[in-house]
Amino acid sequence: MAKAARHPAEVLLEQSRTVLAWLERLPDDAFTRASVLPEWTVAELTGHLVFAHRSMLAALGRPTRQPATPVFDYVQGYRPNAEAISAASREASEGAPGAAVVEQLAQAVADCATAFTELNQQTVVLGPRGPITTTDLLHTRIIELVVHSDDLSRSLPEQPPVVAQRDALARCTRTLAAILAGQHPGRSVEVRVPPYAAVQCAITTDGVTDPGPPTPGARRPMWWRPTRSPSSGWPPAGSAGPTRC
Repeated sequence: MAKAARHPAEVLLEQSRTVLAWLERLPDDAFTRASVLPEWTVAELTGHLVFAHRSMLAALGRPTRQPATPVFDYVQGYRPNAEAISAASREASEGAPGAAVVEQLAQAVADCATAFTELNQQTVVLGPRGPITTTDLLHTRIIELVVHSDDLSRSLPEQPPVVAQRDALARCTRTLAAILAGQHPGRSVEVRVPPYAAVQCAITTDGVTDPGPPTPGARRPMWWRPTRSPSSGWPPAGSAGPTRC
């Protein structure tokens, strides 16, 4: 008998609590260290997680009758608003010791857990970048958590890495693959991320799409994830890890 899919809220909370437990074990001086993200400290990266949970919670309180924006379109609003997102993330950590920022995150996670008890996955809410289903909104936050779990681990390599929970990694990978396919529709390339996702998309040259059969390309999940996030572009081929085509 097939295992029933877990509710995305349950998956999100599992990864949220995993990151929170990891942060709670850090020494105070770790939060003043530079992170792998340019111009952000570990405390500011933690503040971004606070912002991500708070903004999600606020969106869940704004149901709307507007049609939902597909997730591959929704995430294109990230880059134009990068400065505002960065400012809000810094505000959550500004002048506060690391432990205080972690306490804010703990409260935000607890508030989300309470809100999730009456969550309808098909409800459309007004997210920070437009109308979106609650399921897609949760998936964007799962991406944030998996992405920044890896960023935190790479920022403090002397610490044991943050565990990417299997279901969170799977949801992150599938959502990113769907975003790729939605933003680049076509059949010229098949991208496989075993064991989680396989999608077909198009690579164009001067506006012309290759009409031939799809060329398969494969990546491992934790190499695929840093290659592409909704607010970033594609790096040079191979710069984020091995690719097979």
